[in-house]
Amino acid sequence: MAKKPGMSVAAINTIIASVPVIIDTAARLIRMIREQKNDEPDQMNIPMTIEGLKEEMRRVDRRLAANSESDVEQIKLIEELARQNAVLAKTLEKTAHQVNVLIVIAIVALLFGALAVVLAAS
Repeated sequence: MAKKPGMSVAAINTIIASVPVIIDTAARLIRMIREQKNDEPDQMNIPMTIEGLKEEMRRVDRRLAANSESDVEQIKLIEELARQNAVLAKTLEKTAHQVNVLIVIAIVALLFGALAVVLAAS
């Protein structure tokens, strides 16, 4: 059975090196989502005083800031995954080129083999 061409060592090292970044970013996103859920007050608790409205505004501001942080973390995660995707695409392109070269070599070898059989038969 023919050996399947694998990813290059550089691509594997890049993926392995970026795993901690992805895990850390994902963990921060999960933590932010949990904190947002814990920070959310009961929807039926409508403030009736100016101080209550001010507190509600502060809560909304905190929520918007947390959403902004979450967006930044998501962008970082997407960028890292896109970078990994680019490395994998390059590796796949290189592997496809190597397979094409092997196919050409195999076809040439088959043609020479067929020619040798024809010449040996005559």
